Amino acid sequence: PLQYNRCMKYWQRVLKNEMESSPSLRGFASSMGTSPAQLSQLLSGKRPLTRKLALKLCLKLGLSGLEKEKFLLSIDGDEAE
Repeated sequence: PLQYNRCMKYWQRVLKNEMESSPSLRGFASSMGTSPAQLSQLLSGKRPLTRKLALKLCLKLGLSGLEKEKFLLSIDGDEAE
């Protein structure tokens, strides 16, 4: 499991802000190709953020190349702990 450090808390806030413009958790999760339960657990900190889900999140949030790289490096850094 991955540790939820400050970086992960930041990305949880980014995702929550992005979801405010979405009509539902179910719709947002579907657009990411994940389940509503998995997304809900991620947002509440009950599920670790895997690299696979992080990649989906990068696509959904439209992160630039540099943002995506930094985000994925932060995930990889957590895996090493």
